Amino acid sequence: HVLCGVPKERIELITYGLDLSAWQPLPKTPRDDVLRIGYIGQLAPQKGVHVLIEAFKQLSPSARKPLLSIHGSLTAELEYVRALQKLAGDHPSITFAGEFDNARIAEVLQQVDVLVVPSQWYETGPLVTWEAFASRTPVLATGLPNMRHQIRHGVDGLLFAPDGSEDLVRQLQRLLDEPELVERLTSHIG
Repeated sequence: HVLCGVPKERIELITYGLDLSAWQPLPKTPRDDVLRIGYIGQLAPQKGVHVLIEAFKQLSPSARKPLLSIHGSLTAELEYVRALQKLAGDHPSITFAGEFDNARIAEVLQQVDVLVVPSQWYETGPLVTWEAFASRTPVLATGLPNMRHQIRHGVDGLLFAPDGSEDLVRQLQRLLDEPELVERLTSHIG
């Protein structure tokens, strides 16, 4: 809009609203021995779940065990889902949990310590990020525009470079090796 002549000071970004009146986020029970990493959304190439699995498989051993749960339809993009399952192989810490009724989002988010949004395209601003924040779950997302406006890097989440899994590995490893980082990010959500 600015390029079309609208003065910057006349533009205000109004983000999504969430009706939380019937939503009862449950308290998390953090565990010192594991880091529960989650993905919630469409299982399609542009969503970058393959990047998340590649990064997860590259994590170095740590005092905490990483667990990855992937939530999304296992039938909508069957060819891609099969490729993801092949990529995951028989990794014992990767679970394809399928889809769930969105009325259960608070319950599902209660089961993860950090949510990953590895999109490889320009999102308008994923709603799942706001749902994660409403449940006091830090978000690790691709540092693309719009997601950079949702997440404050190092404050309520972490951003990683969109060009492959290398930076995602680094950010996940930080969360794995520094348990206090998850707690600090959680404390700044709001």
